[in-house]
Order: sequence, then structure tokens, then C-alpha cells
Amino acid sequence: MTEIQNTQNANFGQVWSETERTFSENLARRILNFEKMQKLKIQSVLDICSGSGDLLSILANEGKICTGTEINDNFLDYCLKKYSNIKFFKTKDILDIDNLGQYDLITCNHDVLNLLSKFSDWDSLFKKVYNHLTNGGIFIFDYYSLHKLVDWNEIIFNENKEIDVLKSIVTNENQTTITTNFYTSINYENSSNEIRKQKLTIKEQKYSFQNEMVFNSLKSAKFRYMILIDSSFHPISDSQNIDRVRIIAIKRENVVQK
Repeated sequence: MTEIQNTQNANFGQVWSETERTFSENLARRILNFEKMQKLKIQSVLDICSGSGDLLSILANEGKICTGTEINDNFLDYCLKKYSNIKFFKTKDILDIDNLGQYDLITCNHDVLNLLSKFSDWDSLFKKVYNHLTNGGIFIFDYYSLHKLVDWNEIIFNENKEIDVLKSIVTNENQTTITTNFYTSINYENSSNEIRKQKLTIKEQKYSFQNEMVFNSLKSAKFRYMILIDSSFHPISDSQNIDRVRIIAIKRENVVQK
């Protein structure tokens, strides 16, 4: 389970966007290119756990009707204020996507799926996504691979003018616990004009498994066409040496001719 301690920091979404926007830009470009190369028509998009909303903002600028979900109030407040042309919904958890309609494309990225507390939740999400896709609709998602998690034990410190990120990772057998502390600078209006730092703590339980489990889960959700790709959307046969696995799954139902 992911535990998120919210703060009053209105700048958190902006800081995250500045730090991670390149990821969303690259992904959006790959999605649009995939749509063009496969001669698809993507009109509506749902992004599960949208973060700072950068992926949807790019797709919306290309004429897509975009909807996002988010469980973190900091992200949600930022998106609601910045993107008036996109619908964002507060959800109680990642699985909370019921009654949001159907979409040509559903995405769930930046290893969000690794935050689910047990693999049976993946099964539940895949079934919900399938039911919320139009016929021919596409599901694009990623997750950290076994290669990434099995021996992952590191401490990362990254500092710039607006955000300090301290990430502690401890691996114990197949369970990986990650604690991420975001220290964000806020300028308080007081006599000393002091700049303090507020803290947002995210605790994540990440676990590893074989890709075959993911494909079997997608099949159980009725997906029949699935492809393993790298970050450039090139098909790959396995993810033995890849940190982040990405999968495209397409809903294809037979239409009975009257």
C-alpha cells in the first residue's frame, strides 16, 4: 500500500512537472507516432494517476478528449488549476475507475502499477480497464522489471533550486520498500523572509515477478493482443536487461454482423 502524507505546498505539482516532464513528453510522442503508424483513431484518453498532468496536456493539445484520475491532493489541485480543458477526478485508490465511461486509450505509467499492494489488484485493474475501453481500444502501461528490483539497494540524492529528493531503497528477498522524501522550498511572507522546506513522504511497497504473470493476467481480463515494447515502442522478446517494462494491450471483440 502507498502511504502519502499531503502538505499545503501548492508548488509541488509544478516542481514535479519540471523534474519529470521529459518522461511524459517522450511517452506522448511515442503514443502519437504509434497512432499514426498503425492508422488508429484515438479520440478519448484516460490516464490513471495522472501526476502533474503533463502527458494529458500534450495529448489534449493534439485534439484528444482527456480525462485523468489522481489520489494525491497536491497533484489534483495543481492539475485542476492549470488545465481547464481536461477533466480530473479524485479517486480513493488506483483501482477506483468505475463509472468513468469508455475510452480509445487508457494509460497507467511511471511504474504506478508497482504501488499496488498485491498482484491480485493487477488482475482487478486489468479487468476494469478492459471494460472501460472501446472495441479496438488500447491500454499502455509500464512497471519496474525483475531486473530492476531484484538487487536494487541504493540511496539517491538529487538537489536543484526548487526540490531536494532523498530516496531510500531497501530490498529484502522479493520485497522492496522505498521511502521518498520530497523537500520543497516555500517562501514565507514574514519579517525574516525565511525560506523553509516542507516535506512530502511517500512510502511504496514494490515487489518483483515474472512478465508471464502479467501476460496471463491480461489474458484473464480478455485481452488477446499484447506486445512487449521498450521505451521507444520497439517490440522486444523479453525484458531481461530492461529496468522499466512497457506493454501495449489492445481490446478486440468480434462484432456480430446483422
